[in-house]
Amino acid sequence: MKAIEKVLRVAEVITPSVNSVQKTLNNPILKRNKALRDNLILQSILDHAITQSDTTKVFLSSNTKEFGNAEARFALRASDVMYFSNTNSLINWIDSQS
Repeated sequence: MKAIEKVLRVAEVITPSVNSVQKTLNNPILKRNKALRDNLILQSILDHAITQSDTTKVFLSSNTKEFGNAEARFALRASDVMYFSNTNSLINWIDSQS
């Protein structure tokens, strides 16, 4: 099976909520200037994770500058979200769950 097909089989698109936008503007996790978009992505994932406490959650992004930093990784781990920075690692993990 092609890699993208494996990911799409288990992926879910998250729509940012008004609450996520407000948290992003009032208390951004990522402190770097111009990280507003990445903060909204991260906050949306964290807010979604709260509602999915009984589900295995992973996040794939090659943007290690933002999502691989200590603050983002801590927030993701605290919400039981596993972070993958490359597709091959995610595919290997998906295969290991079967």
